[in-house]
Amino acid sequence: MTKFPSYSFGTKFSLSSGEEITAQEIYLVESNDADLYRQMVEPTIKNYARKKIAGTYDAEKAVQGIQNNLVREALRRYKKEQGDIGKVNADTKRRIAELWFPEIDEAANDEVEQRLHK
Repeated sequence: MTKFPSYSFGTKFSLSSGEEITAQEIYLVESNDADLYRQMVEPTIKNYARKKIAGTYDAEKAVQGIQNNLVREALRRYKKEQGDIGKVNADTKRRIAELWFPEIDEAANDEVEQRLHK
């Protein structure tokens, strides 16, 4: 079985306990949204699998991509469902992306395995 390195992102910023709780709640609620998973997470996984196979995958850029695309949409949906939660700062968005990254990275590794062993 091909093993890709796992990445650990040491958060370079300090979140207040309220911001950390907000990040965790948004991640937990939106990571269980079936429509969001089908519409955004699955294509992200397939894209990262393609990049891993091609050798162009960069974990830092992957987290940035999750933050810029998936987290943005997750926040939009969360606010629509839960009501206004105020402004979510960039560090909190980054934290949400870091929470989502291991799940997406592992699924991308599984996708690579499936493609290489067909």
